[in-house]
Amino acid sequence: MTRKKNMLFWIAIIFIGILSILLFLQVFLSRTDHRTIKAEKNPTTISFDSTTIDMGSLVLYQPKEVAFRFINTGKKPLVILAVRASCGCTTPKLPEKIIMPGEMGTILITYNAANLGLFRKSINIYTNINHSPV
Repeated sequence: MTRKKNMLFWIAIIFIGILSILLFLQVFLSRTDHRTIKAEKNPTTISFDSTTIDMGSLVLYQPKEVAFRFINTGKKPLVILAVRASCGCTTPKLPEKIIMPGEMGTILITYNAANLGLFRKSINIYTNINHSPV
């Protein structure tokens, strides 16, 4: 009889453990990113001061930071979802907030020259405007 009670006790403990893990996974996996916005019919618009920046002469292995400034020219909030660089020597840092209509935002780009010569690097900016880069 005690063996049966002992077995039921361990089955209950295992059941509670599995239930706890499933509950934790449900809560953890259902978190929404604050940058996620439902696709809209009439998304906002974005306008950049400039789409190219000449960084001039750079010193080898000395990172240099530049800023791409933009404004939300639409009537809805603008969310920068991701910024992807064309190579590892270019590191983008996206704004950590939603850009409201009429507000300005900045995307910081750090370039670390690892070779001599002329370079052209690109970044792709993904927003809630569409799923293609801006």
